[in-house]
Amino acid sequence: MKISIDVEVSPEEARRFFGLPDVAPIQEHLIKRVQDQMDAASDPAYLGKLASQLVVGGVQSMDAMQKSFFELMGGAASGKSAKQSKAGGKGRGKTEE
Repeated sequence: MKISIDVEVSPEEARRFFGLPDVAPIQEHLIKRVQDQMDAASDPAYLGKLASQLVVGGVQSMDAMQKSFFELMGGAASGKSAKQSKAGGKGRGKTEE
């Protein structure tokens, strides 16, 4: 036996029925803050400062990502795990002899 029940409710009615909090005021506050920050970002000095921070951080994190990637790939190519490669091949698993 199969029983189907269709209930038509608005999202607001469902939220109240399940006892969930009303987050609309918080959402409006956060949107206002984001809009204020976007307005402040139109200042050329602020944009230059932001761009320089992104470039420096981006290059450093790209170098770190490449380093970890090459360490993982080097260990995989030689049959070692990344931990074994750092430990000089000592540990469980295959080691080169």
